Amino acid sequence: MKLPIVMKATLPDRVRTLLSKIRDLSGLTAYCSDHVALLVRDHLTDVAGRRHATARRLGAEPTGFLADAAGSVVAAPEPRTVVVRVDSPGVKRAYHDVAIKPKNSAKFLTVPIHALSYGRRASSVERLAAARLFVFADKDKDQALLAVRERATGRLLPLYVLKRTVRQAQDPSLMPSEAEIQERLVSSAATYIRRHIAGLARSAS
Repeated sequence: MKLPIVMKATLPDRVRTLLSKIRDLSGLTAYCSDHVALLVRDHLTDVAGRRHATARRLGAEPTGFLADAAGSVVAAPEPRTVVVRVDSPGVKRAYHDVAIKPKNSAKFLTVPIHALSYGRRASSVERLAAARLFVFADKDKDQALLAVRERATGRLLPLYVLKRTVRQAQDPSLMPSEAEIQERLVSSAATYIRRHIAGLARSAS
């Protein structure tokens, strides 16, 4: 996320004059980047504490995806640009729909439908269950499933639905709103500038 510093409409004339004389804005962009990063991190942490619908439905433990996303937030300011990075591809859903496709040589995605498979790769489930998974067709639902056979009963236990692609709808609530980001950007910039002015005044006295 790059946030160009465009604040002329919100700053008083004397502050705009000061900014026009500052050649090096790196201190300002670093300060603002830190504060916007804190906003994003806090937002993701809050969302992570409330988003467990799929895990609850399957009776599984949450994967911690959003908590990991919150932990990946870093300020990465550029000389004249406020930059915050989030090292989590899933957060892209905040801005647009996301299409997920198999990687490398895989032909299908494995979408978990059971607590045993939720948050686990098929290979991990095979090791955990000490049994091979196999594909079978669910003709009633017209879909292919990846399942294991229960040793005690001999019944099939469906663990994954196989899909060639999965489309996830845009979810703007994953990230702070543009208004929230702009508010934090402007407030942090104003604080930095006030301190800068105070520092100049002390130096001149």
